[in-house]
Parts: sequence; structure tokens; C-alpha cells
Amino acid sequence: IKETTPIPRTKTINKKIIYFVRHGQTKGNILDTIQDLTDPLSPEGEIQAEKIAARVVNLDFETILSSDAIRAKQTAEIIAKRTGHTVSHHEVFREVIRPSSFVGKPRLSVEFQAIVVLEGFLNSLP
Repeated sequence: IKETTPIPRTKTINKKIIYFVRHGQTKGNILDTIQDLTDPLSPEGEIQAEKIAARVVNLDFETILSSDAIRAKQTAEIIAKRTGHTVSHHEVFREVIRPSSFVGKPRLSVEFQAIVVLEGFLNSLP
């Protein structure tokens, strides 16, 4: 009987670290209303984006991916300018799109809460 030494198996694991950054403040955030894709950052939102850019400048990362919503684009571009990265904007990173009839309405409005309940019900179906 010949003994053989098993060949050790090595696994190559490519780890990726993903950092998520929410866009800076908008007027819609201040008013707590539903926003569409065109709501820009408020002056405070621009300051917030500058602050996060200063914090991430020393992180080791490859790329910046962003929603194509104006507020997300503005935030990502401020970070990109500070870090020297480019931004790839894509609709796949958008938040859930709501009917345009809700834009500008308070999040606590009866109409909006009704759609939230309906979405919850539909998402619970098999």
C-alpha cells in the first residue's frame, strides 16, 4: 500500500468592501415630502457631501457608483472631485419610484400611507 499525501486545497477568496453613502440633505428632506429624481441638494446637503468626501479621501476604493437622481449625482460628484475617482451613474441604484402624483406630498399624508400599506401587502404575497 502506497501512502500519498493529500494535496492541500487553497481557496482564493476575493473580498470586496462596499461603502454606502446616502445623498446629502434636500429641500424635500427638510419638508419631509416625497421627491422625484430632480430634487437637488440643499446648501446644507452640499456641506454634508463635502464633509463625507473629506472623510473618505483616505479610503482605498476602486470606483463610485451612484443613482442617476440629481441629489445622488451631486453627492457622488463632490466625493469624486475630492478623491480623484470617476462616477458611474445608473438607474439601477434609484430608490423605489412612486407615482408622480405623490411628489411634493407629505410622507404622512393619507394618500401616501395608503400606497405604503398596499406595497407591504403586495410584497407579502408568494
